[in-house]
Amino acid sequence: MFLRFFRCACFAGLFALLFSFSRDTAAQTKQVSVDELARASTSVVHGRTTSVRSFWTDDKHYIMTEVTIRVDNALRGSAPSETILTIPGGRVGSTLYEISDMPVFVEGEEVVVFVWEHPSGKKLVTGGIQGKLTVVEDQVSHRKVVLGMWELFNPEVVGKAGDQPAPQEMTLDEFTRRIKEIGQR
Repeated sequence: MFLRFFRCACFAGLFALLFSFSRDTAAQTKQVSVDELARASTSVVHGRTTSVRSFWTDDKHYIMTEVTIRVDNALRGSAPSETILTIPGGRVGSTLYEISDMPVFVEGEEVVVFVWEHPSGKKLVTGGIQGKLTVVEDQVSHRKVVLGMWELFNPEVVGKAGDQPAPQEMTLDEFTRRIKEIGQR
């Protein structure tokens, strides 16, 4: 039992190291700017999660999750009409295998995802939890907005002290414009 726990801990550490840009502490991924995320990504896609499937690896030591996204728009780079992401962790039966700083997807949710294609061909979420943003319809304006902007546009990350506070949300149109601008710089 201890050996299995030790292997899981080692695997979790490896994925945390691989999928984060750098580490401030052993338990926290360094926040990065939207520019850094976009530049490190093969593509940035907007779409809807159509499938979330967790499974044991062939050796039965780890749980992985495949997330299928129907791509409505590639905001940066190119993407097929359907993208399958691989994420460490997930739930199979009564076993939950969580990896800190990894995003969780829900079937049917609308998202913007920063995608990095590994040399193996697997598509991963760039920057872990920072690379997945939820899109919702604003109840008042009925416009689509991207949530989670504070982390990506945080003045401590991309600005100077005294800058205006970063927005908590941004319209999808504005977010798309900013991502496309990054590609032109």
